[in-house]
Amino acid sequence: MASTEDGKERDFDVENRSLLTESRRAGGCSPLVREILHWTTHFLLLAVLAIVLMQQDSSSSTAAPTTQAGVQSGVQSEGLAEGIPAASPIETLGFAVKKGANVCSGHGTQHSAGSRSWCVCFDCWQGSDCQQPSSPCMAVAMPGDPIVFEDYWVRHDVDVRVGSGFKLGYLLEAGSMLDPFAELTEVLKALHGMVHNIDTTDTYFVFGGGGTHLLAASLYAHSKQLSGGKPPATPVKVWEKRPYFNGHSQAGTGFETAYFEWQNEKPSEAEAANVVEFVCGPNNPDGELREPEFTGSRVVWDMAYRWPFYTPIGKTHELGAHDIALFTMSKVTGHAGTRLGWAMTKDKELASFMRRWVSQTTLSVPRDTAYRATALFNHLVETKGAMFGEIGAMMARKWEVLTEIFSGSDRFDLQPSMEPPEHCLFEDKVKPPSPAYAWVRCVDVDASSCDEAPFDYFGNWVTFCGCAKVFKDAGVMSVTGESYGGTGAWTRIQLLQRQEDFDLLASKLRALVKP
Repeated sequence: MASTEDGKERDFDVENRSLLTESRRAGGCSPLVREILHWTTHFLLLAVLAIVLMQQDSSSSTAAPTTQAGVQSGVQSEGLAEGIPAASPIETLGFAVKKGANVCSGHGTQHSAGSRSWCVCFDCWQGSDCQQPSSPCMAVAMPGDPIVFEDYWVRHDVDVRVGSGFKLGYLLEAGSMLDPFAELTEVLKALHGMVHNIDTTDTYFVFGGGGTHLLAASLYAHSKQLSGGKPPATPVKVWEKRPYFNGHSQAGTGFETAYFEWQNEKPSEAEAANVVEFVCGPNNPDGELREPEFTGSRVVWDMAYRWPFYTPIGKTHELGAHDIALFTMSKVTGHAGTRLGWAMTKDKELASFMRRWVSQTTLSVPRDTAYRATALFNHLVETKGAMFGEIGAMMARKWEVLTEIFSGSDRFDLQPSMEPPEHCLFEDKVKPPSPAYAWVRCVDVDASSCDEAPFDYFGNWVTFCGCAKVFKDAGVMSVTGESYGGTGAWTRIQLLQRQEDFDLLASKLRALVKP
């Protein structure tokens, strides 16, 4: 990606071309005069740019540094939380992550922003340098937090710098060389073409703040189209085969809108024309590769996990005329906090309705997000998907360990819907799947037996019932099957953690399953 200085020069070139166009329209200058004016303007603008850059360099060199002593003593300015050191007013923050045997006592990763740094500890470690074992020690296997990508990106740093004065305002200059979403669309087409997971020919792209943002946008778009662009007389029915990703049911119920309504029970085949069906493949939580249950329903394909490290790419998916396919950055690069999702459809009207939903809820995806995502996806394409092989090997080893632990057990049933090995178009070899989650059934469990613990994204208390309580009592925090339309006899264990945390998880599972 171009540097800030290059971006400024391109801005000046655009302005010059605009000025020349106006001059030609006026017709008041000869070609020679216009040429002289063009080059004079060009050099003047470059001179201004050089002066600005020199002033910035001068300011940086004379700035008073933030001392390490000040950082350690927790010096702060007005408005900062207690204990958070203040940055110099002109300090440019550089964010970085370090990991190693001599970092954070070997039990965490060191994060830094400018002159400040702190440790993020692995499971069961605490303290400013992750030097103290925590008690009780719990292996956290609840959220689908994709930290499995951490080691790769620590070793392959893709630096994206967006100057503070670059592209202020709301307008995106769509279609110009400065439109971040045009470049993002092209690199995504190249990425999908390389992996062979979906055919992007004649598709319209829609971007949202993560895949979750686009779930409701898809339902809204289908509802608007089925009702002829008007508010529907009755909500469209939204349904999915159990077990299902709880984000789908939350999208169908959370807005309490007249446009769509979640169905706990399967609608009749006669109602299919007014049904929007979520089809997740590989499915979260059980890894099953699914097809629509209805004939003639509207389909939203959740393809968040249709990447080579989760499943062999056996065929290139072809979208139907009114289908929508959803992807999320979090499950292909791990950058969940960047919040980018994208949808594809062959239906121009559906894409327009989805964009309307995005516009009305968040206006647009931040262009800084688009720039970062483009750089990361470009890295995947330029390296011919080397990361897929590395992460795929990690996931395969995790499943080898899990299979060994649960083999022969008469108390637990691991992943009964696991798909068989298949030839992968991307890797050109036969390989087994390695899903992001393990779906486990406790054979004999009291589903009404429950316990609580203070853990979720917001620090709230979470209830563990049935099978999830069995695992919690053994030091493993998983999600009850009831959250996914199943029963308390099931639980979901996430496998997207870093290797150190998975090793802890495996040791606790082994103690439970094979005491």
